[in-house]
Amino acid sequence: MRLAEKIRIIRKARGMSQEQLGYALSESGISRQSISKWENGDTEPTLDNIRTLAKIFNVSFDALLDEGLDLNDSVTLAAILNKEGFAVRKNIFSTTKYHIYQKLLKKKAIKRFVIKSLIALAVGVVGAVISVISLPLEPLVGGIMLGIGLSLSAVGLAFLLSCFITVFYNIYERVYVGVLDDRALRLNTGNIGDGTIYIPLEKIEKIEITNEKKSEVGIFVLGRAKPIRCPYIVQPEKLLQYWAGLRDFIENPDGIKIL
Repeated sequence: MRLAEKIRIIRKARGMSQEQLGYALSESGISRQSISKWENGDTEPTLDNIRTLAKIFNVSFDALLDEGLDLNDSVTLAAILNKEGFAVRKNIFSTTKYHIYQKLLKKKAIKRFVIKSLIALAVGVVGAVISVISLPLEPLVGGIMLGIGLSLSAVGLAFLLSCFITVFYNIYERVYVGVLDDRALRLNTGNIGDGTIYIPLEKIEKIEITNEKKSEVGIFVLGRAKPIRCPYIVQPEKLLQYWAGLRDFIENPDGIKIL
């Protein structure tokens, strides 16, 4: 991966704007325009600038120079941000992991349901009106119109029922939120590099359900006044159960680990 992409990804992962990075580099005579040119690949920073960047980003100098690192990979990015050794960057996390998902409403599914339901109701109403109109007519014409009306009403009712069945099975979607393992909790709040939260396991005070109706899980971090709230978590009880098994890593670091 090019240095330009690394600077942009790490800057965003650290929650810094180009202006903030420019201010941090101002003592070295670097402007925000220079940072923009670095990230666009128009110019490249000098080795001294790269050393300063590594210090500000709190990453290894080698991490910025190693073109073999792909920071679009969340594991590699977390390793860089946590200053893990590159020789073991492929194995820095345990194979024992709990993947966290949210259960969210599909806005498009609801919109389609409303439109289809209105169409089904309209067809049913037209069928009912035709059936009523057919009653005082002659037997032959009235019978034909009555058949058409009842058919339309049946079609409308069947279509409405199918809408309910479809929305029941498709109104929710599972969205990947992050992963918890025996080293850290990583939460994706956006695209990789734009909003990846990395919390070392020893920094997590507790994880608990803070709102049962919303299936909301609160992650309490040492030194942080308010918890990180994650609503609509799929099977939050299993997440808490997994966390209870991980607590032994914190409370008894030299003990036998059973997960």
